[in-house]
Amino acid sequence: MYTVSIGNDITEYQTRAEAIAAAKEQSAESRQPVFVLDESQRERMAYQFGELESYTYETRATRGGGGGGGRDRDRDRDRDRDNDNDDDDNDDDNDDD
Repeated sequence: MYTVSIGNDITEYQTRAEAIAAAKEQSAESRQPVFVLDESQRERMAYQFGELESYTYETRATRGGGGGGGRDRDRDRDRDRDNDNDDDDNDDDNDDD
């Protein structure tokens, strides 16, 4: 089951192909983006002007156990990264201490 939403209007379709065809048609006729979402909420598509604007498929690794999924893990990794390539764990390349 797939849902197609444009604004507050939501329509359900049995197949992915039906949902995509409807989203393309609706987005060509409207200035608003049209969103397609599968029932597991892992696959998301956005159509605008009759064309696919964005596509997201969340794998188990990116969904994670918490609300932020893999994004929290990525943020922590980036925060701990030594971006100025010296021996400490900060990204400050200014040695004016």
